Amino acid sequence: MINYGERAAELFSMGYNCAQSVAGAFAERFDIPLETMVKLASSFGGGMAGTRGVCGAVSGMLCALGLAKGYSDPAAKEEKQAHYALCRKAMDEFAEENGSVICSELLAAQRDAGEKKRPCRELCRLAAEIAAKYVD
Repeated sequence: MINYGERAAELFSMGYNCAQSVAGAFAERFDIPLETMVKLASSFGGGMAGTRGVCGAVSGMLCALGLAKGYSDPAAKEEKQAHYALCRKAMDEFAEENGSVICSELLAAQRDAGEKKRPCRELCRLAAEIAAKYVD
């Protein structure tokens, strides 16, 4: 069985952005080529195209949840509500552990704590571990 957290951290260390790292960790699980998965998630790094909005690791986590538990019928209102509730639950878990799901806030907290190293690798690990609870 794949350790999704370790895989996400490994992908981040290889140079992929946070969203690519987390989503990419699940590529094999969904039988999607890594190249396709990281392209799909490439826009969400740096808090949505480098704007420091929603954390890329969180976006990658939501990509994995969408593939695992998402809906495809636009008329499926109950499935949509259930999926959004699952996504919010995962986001709440991430925020509970880190204080936020916003990239700029996560980076500011790290700076305020006197940390010199960015927390992104570990945030990727955590986001993938949270997603893995709901994917498998």
